Amino acid sequence: MISLRTADDRGLAWAQALVTAQHYLHTPVDSRCSPFAYLVELASGPIVGCLIFGRPEDWIDILGPSDPIESWEQLLATVRAIVNDPGDRKTIVIDTLDRAEWLCWEFVCRRARVENIEKIGNGYGKGYTAAYEEFRGLARALDALRAKRHMAVIVVAHSKVENAPNAAGDEHQRWTLKVHKLVAGLFYESFDVILFARLEIFTSKSEGGKVKGHGDARVLETQEAGAWLAKNRYGLPRQMNLDWNELAAGLARGAGEVVEALREDIGAALDRLHALDESAAVKARETYEKATDDAAALSILLNRINAGVAQREAARAAESATDNGNTAT
Repeated sequence: MISLRTADDRGLAWAQALVTAQHYLHTPVDSRCSPFAYLVELASGPIVGCLIFGRPEDWIDILGPSDPIESWEQLLATVRAIVNDPGDRKTIVIDTLDRAEWLCWEFVCRRARVENIEKIGNGYGKGYTAAYEEFRGLARALDALRAKRHMAVIVVAHSKVENAPNAAGDEHQRWTLKVHKLVAGLFYESFDVILFARLEIFTSKSEGGKVKGHGDARVLETQEAGAWLAKNRYGLPRQMNLDWNELAAGLARGAGEVVEALREDIGAALDRLHALDESAAVKARETYEKATDDAAALSILLNRINAGVAQREAARAAESATDNGNTAT
């Protein structure tokens, strides 16, 4: 017969040592997670195993501005805990994305029991793919913060110079996110605003032919150019001063325009849905009338209405094709 008993302090220490030795992460449950354990015993008396648990949210509120995230597991647990209970938080900042990538690489290497990410799965980029899949989980959690909790998500990243392919001509170099290209693509596609901060430098040539750089203005580039990656969906000026108040004002103006455009698109989509399925359109309109001026939530609603329209149009087209076939027969 097997029985379970709650571990005392000595039993918990034994369970933590066992997890550290046998679990693929080779790491004890963080003490801030209030770990507790059950010891698995045989009827004859010896302990043969354990069940150990922890609650990440128990220490989330303990973290302060100066407390660093020290592992990939801690980062994910923190973001997911805030999704479940945001409290009075309005903004989350990840500083930096490339540091998060380093933590992720450390995690996937530890899980695979290799010392280098390029050795995972015997190479061929499998380590970077494993890290990308982990980052997809982080991206989903950040999307939930925006869509469900209406929080602002800010991610800071360093930059690097890389060769940019050019189908219309020669390759050239440009600044981009200092992470693997899979992760860079994931965040570039999922964020509404990608800004490139730089010193605005002008050059001059002396009489001796020596080129000198001049300028100390700090600016934000908001649109893609040959020398950097950037984008925005808020109609921001192509270049702005590196000033938070100026940026916040521009985003607020742009957000209003985005919401107005989304509401126009939703109105048109509801009209199309009404022509196909009146009862579904009534329900969708009720949901729309309760919606706030949150661009992320309105975008999700628009996608759902358009999906309903596409589904019903496809069904009607299939029915029409069947009827025509029967008539021809």
